[in-house]
Parts: sequence; C-alpha cells; structure tokens
Amino acid sequence: GGVAIGRTTAPPVVAAAPAPSADAMVLTGGGDPGVSMTATVSPAAGWVRLRATVVGVPAGERCRLVVVAADGRREVAGSWLVSPTGWRDGVTLDGSALVAPDQVTAVVVENEAGHEFAVAQT
Repeated sequence: GGVAIGRTTAPPVVAAAPAPSADAMVLTGGGDPGVSMTATVSPAAGWVRLRATVVGVPAGERCRLVVVAADGRREVAGSWLVSPTGWRDGVTLDGSALVAPDQVTAVVVENEAGHEFAVAQT
C-alpha cells in the first residue's frame, strides 16, 4: 500500500457575466474620434449596476466611469488605467452607482482631468 500526495491542476473556471435583467437599459455613445462605449445599466433597489465596454481611449489614460443623475449629480461607478492594448481591444468594466434607476440621464467616460472621451445618454 501507499499514499499519493499531490495536487491536480485544471484550467481556471471563468464565470460568465450574468445576463442583464429585462428592465436593463443599453446605452451607446461616443465623443472623441475613434472612441465608443456601450453601457448596460441594470436597476437595483435605489441604485444601478453597470457594465460598460469602452474602445479607443488612448493607452495610459486614467479613466472613470461616471453615472449622471437628472439633478446633475455625478457618481463614479468605477475607474481604470487604459492598458497598451486596451485602446484597441477595448476595456470592459463592471461597476455600480448610487443613482436611482429612473434618475439616470447619462453614462460618461472621462479622465482625471475631466476630459470626456465618450457620453451615452438615455
């Protein structure tokens, strides 16, 4: 008899993103030449979840995903640094914002200096 000790390796499990709810809004927009964004805004209890894909923002930019409310309030839903390939291949970001679903008027991609690369309005 004997004992076998070791580990089994398997490929990592990649969880698929949940499908957007039936009452989700899909917004598309652009701004600067070559920049585009698609944002899915899903309602929650008094706030929203977001999944945004952004293409064309220059590498090295420090970006924020911002949700704009009807009263002009701006809530940051996430931030990222555009990678050397992110400008070309795009970046997908998940986030959330404390804005009531019926108060969302826009989703904006901007840098730390406030330059808006893309805007998607409701």
